[in-house]
Amino acid sequence: IRTPITSTRIERIDGRKLGYVRLAIFDEGSHAVLRHAVRTVERKGAEGIVLDLRGNGGGLLEEAVLCASVFLPEDEVVVRTRSRTEGRTVYKTVGGNLPARPLVLIDRDTASAAEILAAALADDAGAQVVGTRSFGKGVFQQEIGLANGGALKLTVGEYFTPEGVNLAGRGIHPDVTVRDDPSTSRDEMLDRALSTLHG
Repeated sequence: IRTPITSTRIERIDGRKLGYVRLAIFDEGSHAVLRHAVRTVERKGAEGIVLDLRGNGGGLLEEAVLCASVFLPEDEVVVRTRSRTEGRTVYKTVGGNLPARPLVLIDRDTASAAEILAAALADDAGAQVVGTRSFGKGVFQQEIGLANGGALKLTVGEYFTPEGVNLAGRGIHPDVTVRDDPSTSRDEMLDRALSTLHG
């Protein structure tokens, strides 16, 4: 079973159309799927977009950079890394961005590449972040193949947000904190995100 990379819909708040785009993972090609999803809700008349990164455990660093490039202009810093094996590297957006500036929805299971994207949108574009504190994974691994067919994953470096913050153990703290009530069927986090976006 393969989870769809994105899901979209239009929400109506007081007569205004707001777009909802959920990004589930950062697999190869996720940025192209995300770009298509954003264009889809824009074509349907969305005046703003909630980008839902809840439960997104991350994936490919390169895809986080390319996903940031969907929203940010060329040459914006997305993430800086410091590694024992590769030294210091700065990853920047590649251009071709859409005009959309999303509000970002996160939770405790938002991690790794998803945190990189959320932090880049917040630091570089002032995107509002709604939800609960993210996971706080500020390191990355390198996989080494073993002769017996197994693999060994070693932590080889750490990454930093555009403003130079390492999220390890601290995560992203949202601008608007809200939790879901497990006793209801409503999605209180999304409701709050939409009302915040609506203004």
